[in-house]
Amino acid sequence: MQRGVHMGMFSLLVLLLVALLGPLRSAHAADWGFTLIGSPSAERNGDEKFHETIQMTGYGTFNPEQGTASGSGSFTTVNAFDDLDAGGPTFYGTWEVTEFISWEPEGEPTPGLQRGTLRVQLMLFYKAGATLAFKPFTLGGPSHPGLVLTITGDGINVDFFGDETFGTNHTGLAAFHIQKP
Repeated sequence: MQRGVHMGMFSLLVLLLVALLGPLRSAHAADWGFTLIGSPSAERNGDEKFHETIQMTGYGTFNPEQGTASGSGSFTTVNAFDDLDAGGPTFYGTWEVTEFISWEPEGEPTPGLQRGTLRVQLMLFYKAGATLAFKPFTLGGPSHPGLVLTITGDGINVDFFGDETFGTNHTGLAAFHIQKP
């Protein structure tokens, strides 16, 4: 009879551990959302002459465990005077997430807003001034694939293949939140 009591207590302990650890595991397997707040912008690194700046709006979702991400928005770059031959100095258009790269949360997942760093690959579809930039080479118009967008609570950083990086003088914010476990 004493053995039955121990087995019952052991079973109760296992059920209690599963009940306590289950929500933690599902919080890590959650779909997350992100929103760019206040049209975050960043200046091109090393461009003290023209102060070329990219400004973005948008939102999206990602799941770190599944390695998936989606999202879109709009962008504008100004003062691209070194790209006058391509139709600059102003470019504008839309962006779309094409691939999840990484997610590094700050602290444990919490209800409400969460801080962290999200890196995704994206494609820009753009125009220069009032006309299409360059000659269209995709159905959606001119585009730049394979760019890396880094989103933090403090704003954005955009890496154009390591050739040009927009990552100084940040403005705006970004917010992350758990959408559903």
